[in-house]
Amino acid sequence: MNFPISKQALSAVFARHRGLNLSRPAVYSRNFVFLFLSFLRAGTRNVIPQIFFLTHHPDSKHSLLSLFLILGTVASIAGVWSSRGGRAAGIRRIMTQRALPCLLVAIVTVLFLGLFGTTHLVLYFAIFIALKFTADFLYGYLDDVFVKSCTTTLLKTHVQTVLLYQLLGITAAPFVFSFYYSNQVVIASVIGCMGLASGLALTSGTSRPASPRSSESPKQESRIDRVDVLFLLYSGLILQTIIVFTTIVIFLLGDYYHLDDAKIKGGIFIGATSIVAIVTIFAAQARRRSTTTRVFNPTVNLIVAALFFASFMLFFVRASLSFAYVMTIAVLAGIAYGLFLGDTRSHASTISKAHNKPGLLSAYNNLTNFASLIGYGVSLAMALTCEQLGLDYFKVMLAISMALSALSVGIILLIRRSVGLQLTPGVVDG
Repeated sequence: MNFPISKQALSAVFARHRGLNLSRPAVYSRNFVFLFLSFLRAGTRNVIPQIFFLTHHPDSKHSLLSLFLILGTVASIAGVWSSRGGRAAGIRRIMTQRALPCLLVAIVTVLFLGLFGTTHLVLYFAIFIALKFTADFLYGYLDDVFVKSCTTTLLKTHVQTVLLYQLLGITAAPFVFSFYYSNQVVIASVIGCMGLASGLALTSGTSRPASPRSSESPKQESRIDRVDVLFLLYSGLILQTIIVFTTIVIFLLGDYYHLDDAKIKGGIFIGATSIVAIVTIFAAQARRRSTTTRVFNPTVNLIVAALFFASFMLFFVRASLSFAYVMTIAVLAGIAYGLFLGDTRSHASTISKAHNKPGLLSAYNNLTNFASLIGYGVSLAMALTCEQLGLDYFKVMLAISMALSALSVGIILLIRRSVGLQLTPGVVDG
């Protein structure tokens, strides 16, 4: 039995929200803003603040970095939380105008550039917090609006493009900011061009966010139910394993595997994982050869959990200390990451639209921020604990990652039981 959405009900929902009749290329153009915002998110999560504090405040870099990342993540959470429902009612009434999303993109661009224009600590903190709030507000709002305005076929295209741009941003940001951080011309050119392209795409006639039809009374939002909570819990567990791992991967390759040039090889590992994830997402889409959107697939996610568990276990046992061995793990992790993002992102968008649950999509968009916040805390706590007890920090962190992967299997089985699913793909036809 499939996820409880009838074809007729979903078709009716899409019919009510056909505000735009965009072509697939127009969706790719309109959604370019998600590449810009994902690039920003990835750069500000680790690379940019690490280099800033290493350069300008080396004596207190560890404490300042921890405080910086925690405050920035709290601002991001507040931005996504504020982007939907009555909490942003005033601004949402005028967000249907093309000028305002473009204005927010301009503000984000100026704030982003401002990070590279000051070394004053208090001002840097203020700019960073304002940037994180504004960028995540814009991300959450536009994602919600675009999902609601998509037809059944274009919803799949929207999900694909957001995933593609998200992974491209995650892949490109570490390389760009690691190699060109001190080159103000290159940084300003990249950020300025991406901001300008995003603004132009949002102000084009085909990308205007659709406003509700005046003849229709607004439909009451549905509350998140038990299955939604389990889905978010599972997604959060997997994201937590990813965050915990990526916070230590460079140190892991240098201190646990004793590889030379660990910083470069760590960047290659992360980049390769993202590239494999991109290929996996589109290979899975091509294999289905369908214009339908998807909901949660237990089989796929059991494979995800198994691949992540295997990846962390292979790192733990150190069967080889070669970089080729490490890159083999990168391929496994990339496949798992691609399957996970493709399935959970499609589910969150589809269910949010079909059951009028914008809260589900908002919560899903905020999971990375919550996972980051918890991940920074876990990493710090384990570092202090291992130092006190004389434990191997890397083995403890890898063991935690394996435990979280194993725990996610139980959540998947609970989801299957809750909705009466068999281990078969859940597909929703438009």
